[in-house]
Amino acid sequence: MADDFHLYGSEGLTASALRDVVRESLGYSFEERESGFKGGIYYLHKEQGGGTISIEANWVDEDGYPAEQDFPEHRTLLYVTNQTQRDHNRLSQTSDLRLLRRTRVD
Repeated sequence: MADDFHLYGSEGLTASALRDVVRESLGYSFEERESGFKGGIYYLHKEQGGGTISIEANWVDEDGYPAEQDFPEHRTLLYVTNQTQRDHNRLSQTSDLRLLRRTRVD
């Protein structure tokens, strides 16, 4: 089975504000977590079928590089793995959220 990876970004929303927007749009709950690897607090939704949504800051490391170097203007990132087309349709209609990259791995 192929895996789909989508990266969305927001220039204006914080991670917690984007969590609230996505929760309202998709109806999912998110667990607050903390990781130095992800720049501090982030939010995670996991499904039993393997799909995930992770909302993280586009944090800058000690060398001055953002987590997603190709998109430094986006302060918050939304990583979506193996979600339904309905979810992507709803996310694409969310203001202040832009699809930045899509990757399919067979």
